[in-house]
Amino acid sequence: MARRFGAAPERRPVRYWIFAALACALGVEVASVAQDESTTAQIRRADLAVLRNDYVEKSRAFSPDARRAALEHIASLDVHAGELTPAQFLLGIARTTALADNGHDSWHPDEGAWLPKRRAPLRLLWFPDALVVARGAKQHEDLLGARVTAIDGHAIDEVFERLRRLVGGPDNYRRWNLSLFLDRAELLHELGLAASPAEWNLSLVLRNGAVTTRRIEMIPQIAAPQGTHLPRLFSQPPYGNESELGWLAATASAKDPLYLQEPDRVFRTVKLPAIGALYLQLRSHLGTADEPIEDFMRAASARLGGRKPEHLIVDLRFDGGGNIDPTVAFFNGLAATVPGRIYVIVSRLTFSAGIVAAALIEQSAGDRVVIVGEPVGDRLRFWSEGRTVCLPHTKYCVQVTDGLWDLERGCAQEPGCYGDAFRVKVRTLEPELAAALTSETWLAQTDPAMAAIESHLWNCKSCRPEPDDVD
Repeated sequence: MARRFGAAPERRPVRYWIFAALACALGVEVASVAQDESTTAQIRRADLAVLRNDYVEKSRAFSPDARRAALEHIASLDVHAGELTPAQFLLGIARTTALADNGHDSWHPDEGAWLPKRRAPLRLLWFPDALVVARGAKQHEDLLGARVTAIDGHAIDEVFERLRRLVGGPDNYRRWNLSLFLDRAELLHELGLAASPAEWNLSLVLRNGAVTTRRIEMIPQIAAPQGTHLPRLFSQPPYGNESELGWLAATASAKDPLYLQEPDRVFRTVKLPAIGALYLQLRSHLGTADEPIEDFMRAASARLGGRKPEHLIVDLRFDGGGNIDPTVAFFNGLAATVPGRIYVIVSRLTFSAGIVAAALIEQSAGDRVVIVGEPVGDRLRFWSEGRTVCLPHTKYCVQVTDGLWDLERGCAQEPGCYGDAFRVKVRTLEPELAAALTSETWLAQTDPAMAAIESHLWNCKSCRPEPDDVD
């Protein structure tokens, strides 16, 4: 067995003797096995040097203590570089970025990077109240919507505590950003959370209340749907090649609420005459060739500048960020476009430029703004910007951050201050109308945020719309 992180040095890993026995059986010199291990160690050490010098020493998100811990962690990886399994090396890279404790300090595999070749035939979503089977292959249809309570005997809270060491940022961000590790038993096995790299034993509570344990074998990656955009899993229409593979969604039996409709569109504008409001939804701050963000802003501005709606709802709950620069004037100007309330919906998936957009609206419209939903996916002080550094041999890429944002106090006079250029400060983005998206509301296909907004408007006599108030 390959050595786990932090174990005492061994004279020879057991894996060496297994390879040696196999080599002898095949008539291969034992020296060639040692040579392969030596070559692996050399290329990994070269990559760890890049990780140390071009990432840990350069990213400004690390506190002195965190930087020291990251350097010690890399040194430990370096000592055992030739003996680590590919899964252990990948987890070592993830742990390095997580030590920055900054959501933007992250890693991703470039083309050619090692990833487990097998993954689960299920997709899980981690809600504030439960880990839920959101999608799955046809043979696991009865598990759709089930709540996972344990993996190989490890309670879900324990699973999270182990996994949170692999992602930085606040816990609500970490929780939804751990899907890569959850979906792959080989990685959970290396963390001591799965008994086998090839399967799970899941403890579940089915939607009918029945309690069960199910053995789930991993499947080849090529046999699983290829879509990786997590917010897309909330909507019931097939994602990517799910239909041809026979995969199903837990919510397929009901119509999606407004915020989950047209899930493959990035930007949406919908009039809501019953409450005298216009609904604007941004699922990203990055447009596409088919949906440039500039086109969305022009269309929304024209809609707002015509027959003005009384109220405005800006849904940023799936806005994971992108480029804030082209949208600053748009969000600063929203306050002048409507006379009534401006509701801003945020969630744990609101991140980076999505958070800044919410802050710009909050600042520009003051008391007329009502934040709705749940806490955003990052702290108000965070590091972003920077550049990507890719390890030349193992092909893992890391984000070096060097631009500081402090949306509450500002960061003037601090090295790397970037966010002050946008002239935005807010006291808080904590929701005034709490409306968390839980597994219960999601499975019921209801929208707690819109329900809270409608209740707020109808309980405010001065806020009620006139007939035909929205063009």
